[in-house]
Amino acid sequence: MDHFSAHADRKGLMEFISTLPMDRLKKIFVVHGEENQSLAFQQRLLDRGYRDVVVPDPGITYPLK
Repeated sequence: MDHFSAHADRKGLMEFISTLPMDRLKKIFVVHGEENQSLAFQQRLLDRGYRDVVVPDPGITYPLK
């Protein structure tokens, strides 16, 4: 991945993620916005077929490989 999105609305984030090959995405972290909005966006991604979409709890760390 050559870039990332830092500030976008839901539509912009969906447009951004749709440009990425779904089969190459290992995990998606939703860390943008308030918790209820992050959870709604997580569900939207899951409904569109994306897998392993996480809204991390504060203080939780994930190893990136």
